Amino acid sequence: MHNTQSQTIVWPRTARVRRSGARHAGPPDPAAAARAEAERINANRHLALTARMEHILADATRLDRAELLSGLAGYHQEAMSRTPSSTRYPEAKPWVEYTLTYERELRRQADLNEWEIAVLMSLDPYLMFRGFKGMALKRQPVIERCRAAFLPETDEGPLLIKNAEGDLVIWQPEPPLPASADRGEFWWERVDWVIEPAACGMHFDDEPEEIFPLPVFTMAAEHAATTPEVVEFLQRYAPFWGAENILIVDRQLRAMAIEKTSRNFFEPYAPDGNGRCYASGMCCRDYATPQGKHVREKRDEYCRLFNLPDDVVDRAFWKLCDDLETMLADGLAALPATPPAREVCALFATPYPTGLCYDNYICHPDQAFGANTVVTYATTPNAGRYYRWQRSLDGKTWPKEAEVCRYK
Repeated sequence: MHNTQSQTIVWPRTARVRRSGARHAGPPDPAAAARAEAERINANRHLALTARMEHILADATRLDRAELLSGLAGYHQEAMSRTPSSTRYPEAKPWVEYTLTYERELRRQADLNEWEIAVLMSLDPYLMFRGFKGMALKRQPVIERCRAAFLPETDEGPLLIKNAEGDLVIWQPEPPLPASADRGEFWWERVDWVIEPAACGMHFDDEPEEIFPLPVFTMAAEHAATTPEVVEFLQRYAPFWGAENILIVDRQLRAMAIEKTSRNFFEPYAPDGNGRCYASGMCCRDYATPQGKHVREKRDEYCRLFNLPDDVVDRAFWKLCDDLETMLADGLAALPATPPAREVCALFATPYPTGLCYDNYICHPDQAFGANTVVTYATTPNAGRYYRWQRSLDGKTWPKEAEVCRYK
């Protein structure tokens, strides 16, 4: 067992967050966590607090700003008051106190009013459960988000790889990787398990029974040290998290995927016969499951609400997400028993439609902007190599070859 604290590793910084952990005693200091977040907010308050609200209001011309902010602030107050049962969720008590203190400290340190704190902590669940449907907010299609896969055998040993999509307006490439580094600096050596998330959701969903914002993944780092333990913990706390599909891998190289488009469902997927496991964003791999049926029903409900035709960008977007999940699954299945790592990387880093990497891809003539993969990164734990492809600062160039850091 490692003695590192639970941590959220962001490597590279601009990719979707990689969550990881080793057991530790209790929550971190909420005031310190609030101070770090306040520094981020104060560096660009417009981007942190008002940019998304402006986009929402621009897309919903019938909606009054005061009405949206009032509904959001009311939801946040309700969510903070609905603390979970300590009998049903015995691990939650110290984390409830942590969350309440963090919220108070963040308000103070970043000088936030009622709607600003609600934007930071409750905007996404509010829109999902009440805003988009209750206020008839028409939502612009989002960028398809991320794929991740784990293969226990390649010519370089086990391999973990991920694509991340991003907004080119805020994209900032990382500095070049060093050619080599000490093995002790290798991120894999500092964790007991890792979760690679892929965003997944719908325009709106049924509100779950629990809406208090528990930091479930940070809690899992305290109470779980292996993939089976992480899965068990996340299933018990399923109502508190969702709208993403995740891939879990531990240091014993045990993997599991969980699809969680909705917080009201929990669908784990074990590795295939070759031990390979994957998560793909904005999709369900099986629409015959309870969650799959629910997702289709909610997407259809959205189209009926706005009287959208079958040939619309929204449906084209969801079809693309499903096609990419199939492409990922088929691509992994077509690999030999011990594939060259370069072939796995090519599946992820080659531009679409040959590979899974977006380069300003537009799935429908009415789509306002294209999707872009901003970074692909891969880790071979046994070989001690970290590979990275990242888009140029202007967004126009994708590298043909990866940067490689070798840990010795």
